[in-house]
Amino acid sequence: MPRIFRVVRAGVAAALIVGVTGFSLERARFGPSDQSALARVEAELRQRFDASAATLGAIAARLAAEPDTARAASRDQTSVKRLFDLVAAAIPEDEGGRTGITIYDAAGTPLAWAGRVSDLRKDVVLGGTTLMVAPGPLGPGLIRIEGVARGGVRAATVVVEQALGTARGAPGLSETFTMATAIAPVTLRVRAGGAPPLAQPFRFIIPAANGGFVLEADVSRPSSRPRARGGAR
Repeated sequence: MPRIFRVVRAGVAAALIVGVTGFSLERARFGPSDQSALARVEAELRQRFDASAATLGAIAARLAAEPDTARAASRDQTSVKRLFDLVAAAIPEDEGGRTGITIYDAAGTPLAWAGRVSDLRKDVVLGGTTLMVAPGPLGPGLIRIEGVARGGVRAATVVVEQALGTARGAPGLSETFTMATAIAPVTLRVRAGGAPPLAQPFRFIIPAANGGFVLEADVSRPSSRPRARGGAR
Protein backbone atom coordinates (compact mmCIF):
# COMPACT_ATOMS: atom_id res chain seq x y z
CA MET A 1 0.00 0.00 0.00
CA PRO A 2 2.70 2.57 0.83
CA ARG A 3 4.21 1.94 -2.59
CA ILE A 4 0.84 2.57 -4.28
CA PHE A 5 0.45 5.79 -2.31
CA ARG A 6 3.90 6.89 -3.42
CA VAL A 7 2.99 6.22 -7.07
CA VAL A 8 -0.30 8.10 -6.75
CA ARG A 9 1.41 11.00 -4.96
CA ALA A 10 4.05 11.18 -7.70
CA GLY A 11 1.34 11.18 -10.39
CA VAL A 12 -0.57 13.98 -8.67
CA ALA A 13 2.61 16.02 -8.31
CA ALA A 14 3.45 15.54 -11.98
CA ALA A 15 -0.06 16.60 -12.97
CA LEU A 16 0.22 19.71 -10.83
CA ILE A 17 3.56 20.58 -12.40
CA VAL A 18 2.11 20.18 -15.90
CA GLY A 19 -0.92 22.29 -14.99
CA VAL A 20 1.14 25.08 -13.46
CA THR A 21 3.56 25.04 -16.37
CA GLY A 22 0.70 25.17 -18.88
CA PHE A 23 -0.95 28.04 -17.04
CA SER A 24 2.35 29.93 -16.89
CA LEU A 25 2.93 29.47 -20.61
CA GLU A 26 -0.62 30.60 -21.44
CA ARG A 27 -0.26 33.61 -19.14
CA ALA A 28 3.06 34.53 -20.76
CA ARG A 29 1.50 34.23 -24.20
CA PHE A 30 -1.80 36.04 -23.62
CA GLY A 31 -1.03 38.28 -20.65
CA PRO A 32 -2.90 38.55 -17.35
CA SER A 33 -6.11 40.01 -18.85
CA ASP A 34 -8.11 40.45 -22.03
CA GLN A 35 -6.99 44.07 -22.19
CA SER A 36 -3.31 43.15 -22.12
CA ALA A 37 -3.86 40.50 -24.81
CA LEU A 38 -5.68 43.05 -26.98
CA ALA A 39 -2.86 45.55 -26.50
CA ARG A 40 -0.31 42.94 -27.62
CA VAL A 41 -2.33 42.10 -30.73
CA GLU A 42 -2.65 45.80 -31.61
CA ALA A 43 1.07 46.40 -31.07
CA GLU A 44 1.97 43.40 -33.25
CA LEU A 45 -0.27 44.52 -36.11
CA ARG A 46 0.95 48.12 -35.97
CA GLN A 47 4.55 46.91 -36.05
CA ARG A 48 3.83 44.67 -39.05
CA PHE A 49 2.06 47.44 -40.96
CA ASP A 50 4.86 49.90 -40.20
CA ALA A 51 7.45 47.38 -41.39
CA SER A 52 5.52 46.64 -44.60
CA ALA A 53 5.05 50.36 -45.29
CA ALA A 54 8.77 50.98 -44.78
CA THR A 55 9.68 48.10 -47.11
CA LEU A 56 7.34 49.26 -49.88
CA GLY A 57 8.53 52.85 -49.52
CA ALA A 58 12.18 51.83 -49.78
CA ILE A 59 11.56 49.72 -52.90
CA ALA A 60 9.53 52.48 -54.56
CA ALA A 61 12.13 55.15 -53.79
CA ARG A 62 14.95 52.96 -55.11
CA LEU A 63 13.14 52.29 -58.39
CA ALA A 64 12.07 55.93 -58.77
CA ALA A 65 15.73 56.92 -58.62
CA GLU A 66 16.71 54.54 -61.45
CA PRO A 67 17.35 56.40 -64.75
CA ASP A 68 15.58 53.64 -66.71
CA THR A 69 12.39 54.26 -64.73
CA ALA A 70 12.29 57.94 -65.67
CA ARG A 71 12.65 56.89 -69.31
CA ALA A 72 9.55 54.68 -69.04
CA ALA A 73 7.89 56.47 -71.97
CA SER A 74 10.34 54.73 -74.28
CA ARG A 75 8.66 51.60 -75.59
CA ASP A 76 11.45 50.03 -77.60
CA GLN A 77 12.00 46.36 -76.86
CA THR A 78 15.38 46.83 -75.20
CA SER A 79 14.09 49.50 -72.78
CA VAL A 80 11.04 47.47 -71.83
CA LYS A 81 13.18 44.40 -71.16
CA ARG A 82 15.42 46.46 -68.87
CA LEU A 83 12.34 47.59 -66.96
CA PHE A 84 11.14 44.00 -66.51
CA ASP A 85 14.59 42.98 -65.27
CA LEU A 86 14.64 46.00 -62.96
CA VAL A 87 11.34 45.25 -61.24
CA ALA A 88 12.04 41.51 -60.99
CA ALA A 89 15.34 42.18 -59.25
CA ALA A 90 13.73 44.63 -56.81
CA ILE A 91 11.38 42.07 -55.24
CA PRO A 92 12.89 40.39 -52.15
CA GLU A 93 13.58 36.71 -52.75
CA ASP A 94 11.06 35.47 -50.18
CA GLU A 95 8.31 37.96 -51.06
CA GLY A 96 7.39 37.04 -54.64
CA GLY A 97 4.13 35.39 -53.59
CA ARG A 98 2.74 38.45 -51.78
CA THR A 99 4.67 41.45 -53.18
CA GLY A 100 4.45 42.97 -56.63
CA ILE A 101 5.81 45.95 -58.59
CA THR A 102 4.47 47.73 -61.64
CA ILE A 103 6.00 50.60 -63.59
CA TYR A 104 3.53 52.78 -65.48
CA ASP A 105 4.22 55.33 -68.18
CA ALA A 106 3.18 58.99 -68.02
CA ALA A 107 -0.34 58.13 -69.19
CA GLY A 108 -0.87 55.47 -66.52
CA THR A 109 -0.37 52.47 -68.81
CA PRO A 110 1.57 49.54 -67.30
CA LEU A 111 4.90 48.88 -69.00
CA ALA A 112 6.62 46.31 -66.78
CA TRP A 113 5.65 44.28 -63.74
CA ALA A 114 6.73 41.40 -61.52
CA GLY A 115 5.33 39.45 -58.58
CA ARG A 116 1.78 39.70 -57.27
CA VAL A 117 0.23 42.75 -58.90
CA SER A 118 -3.31 44.11 -59.30
CA ASP A 119 -5.10 46.42 -61.71
CA LEU A 120 -5.48 50.01 -60.52
CA ARG A 121 -7.54 52.79 -62.03
CA LYS A 122 -5.59 55.43 -63.93
CA ASP A 123 -6.75 58.22 -61.64
CA VAL A 124 -5.27 56.28 -58.70
CA VAL A 125 -1.99 55.57 -60.51
CA LEU A 126 -1.61 59.18 -61.63
CA GLY A 127 -2.48 60.66 -58.26
CA GLY A 128 0.03 61.88 -55.72
CA THR A 129 2.58 59.83 -53.87
CA THR A 130 0.67 57.95 -51.19
CA LEU A 131 0.23 54.78 -49.17
CA MET A 132 -3.19 53.15 -49.44
CA VAL A 133 -5.15 49.95 -48.99
CA ALA A 134 -7.12 48.70 -51.98
CA PRO A 135 -9.34 45.61 -52.33
CA GLY A 136 -8.25 42.84 -54.66
CA PRO A 137 -9.48 39.44 -55.85
CA LEU A 138 -7.23 37.69 -53.31
CA GLY A 139 -7.84 40.22 -50.53
CA PRO A 140 -6.78 43.81 -49.87
CA GLY A 141 -3.22 44.91 -50.42
CA LEU A 142 -1.03 47.64 -48.98
CA ILE A 143 0.00 49.83 -51.92
CA ARG A 144 2.70 52.45 -52.27
CA ILE A 145 2.36 54.82 -55.23
CA GLU A 146 5.42 56.88 -56.16
CA GLY A 147 5.42 59.45 -58.95
CA VAL A 148 8.61 59.82 -61.00
CA ALA A 149 9.35 63.28 -62.41
CA ARG A 150 11.69 64.15 -65.26
CA GLY A 151 12.32 67.78 -66.08
CA GLY A 152 9.50 68.79 -63.75
CA VAL A 153 6.96 66.60 -65.58
CA ARG A 154 5.46 63.29 -64.45
CA ALA A 155 7.35 60.74 -66.54
CA ALA A 156 6.38 57.48 -64.84
CA THR A 157 4.82 55.94 -61.75
CA VAL A 158 6.13 53.16 -59.55
CA VAL A 159 3.55 51.05 -57.71
CA VAL A 160 4.69 48.57 -55.08
CA GLU A 161 2.08 46.42 -53.35
CA GLN A 162 1.90 43.67 -50.78
CA ALA A 163 -0.94 41.30 -49.89
CA LEU A 164 -2.20 41.85 -46.36
CA GLY A 165 -4.10 38.69 -45.53
CA THR A 166 -6.76 36.22 -46.58
CA ALA A 167 -9.98 37.61 -48.03
CA ARG A 168 -13.21 36.91 -46.15
CA GLY A 169 -16.40 35.81 -47.88
CA ALA A 170 -16.98 34.95 -51.53
CA PRO A 171 -14.23 35.51 -54.12
CA GLY A 172 -14.18 39.05 -55.47
CA LEU A 173 -12.98 42.50 -54.55
CA SER A 174 -13.20 42.12 -50.79
CA GLU A 175 -12.50 44.89 -48.28
CA THR A 176 -12.56 42.46 -45.35
CA PHE A 177 -9.69 40.11 -44.62
CA THR A 178 -8.06 38.15 -41.82
CA MET A 179 -4.55 38.17 -40.43
CA ALA A 180 -3.03 35.74 -37.96
CA THR A 181 -1.18 37.04 -34.90
CA ALA A 182 0.75 35.34 -32.13
CA ILE A 183 -2.32 35.48 -29.89
CA ALA A 184 -5.47 35.31 -32.02
CA PRO A 185 -6.71 35.83 -35.59
CA VAL A 186 -7.90 39.33 -36.46
CA THR A 187 -10.58 40.40 -38.93
CA LEU A 188 -9.85 43.74 -40.58
CA ARG A 189 -12.03 46.02 -42.69
CA VAL A 190 -10.99 48.93 -44.85
CA ARG A 191 -12.73 52.12 -43.75
CA ALA A 192 -12.76 55.63 -45.12
CA GLY A 193 -10.83 58.03 -42.91
CA GLY A 194 -12.74 60.22 -40.49
CA ALA A 195 -15.62 58.04 -39.25
CA PRO A 196 -14.89 56.50 -35.82
CA PRO A 197 -15.52 52.78 -35.42
CA LEU A 198 -18.41 51.46 -33.35
CA ALA A 199 -17.31 50.79 -29.78
CA GLN A 200 -16.65 47.08 -29.21
CA PRO A 201 -14.64 45.36 -26.44
CA PHE A 202 -12.21 43.70 -28.87
CA ARG A 203 -12.02 46.34 -31.61
CA PHE A 204 -9.41 48.97 -32.44
CA ILE A 205 -8.31 50.98 -35.47
CA ILE A 206 -5.03 51.21 -37.36
CA PRO A 207 -4.80 54.53 -39.24
CA ALA A 208 -2.29 55.17 -42.00
CA ALA A 209 0.42 57.66 -41.14
CA ASN A 210 -0.64 59.84 -44.09
CA GLY A 211 -4.35 59.56 -43.31
CA GLY A 212 -5.05 57.70 -46.56
CA PHE A 213 -6.96 54.87 -44.92
CA VAL A 214 -8.20 53.43 -41.65
CA LEU A 215 -8.31 49.75 -40.84
CA GLU A 216 -10.86 48.54 -38.31
CA ALA A 217 -9.71 45.42 -36.48
CA ASP A 218 -11.83 42.89 -34.59
CA VAL A 219 -9.96 40.36 -32.47
CA SER A 220 -11.31 36.85 -32.03
CA ARG A 221 -11.11 36.17 -28.30
CA PRO A 222 -8.94 33.06 -27.86
CA SER A 223 -11.00 30.43 -26.04
CA SER A 224 -7.91 28.93 -24.41
CA ARG A 225 -6.53 32.09 -22.84
CA PRO A 226 -6.51 32.15 -19.04
CA ARG A 227 -9.01 34.32 -17.23
CA ALA A 228 -7.90 36.72 -14.55
CA ARG A 229 -9.11 35.90 -11.05
CA GLY A 230 -12.41 37.47 -10.27
CA GLY A 231 -13.12 38.06 -13.97
CA ALA A 232 -16.44 37.45 -15.66
CA ARG A 233 -17.26 33.86 -16.40
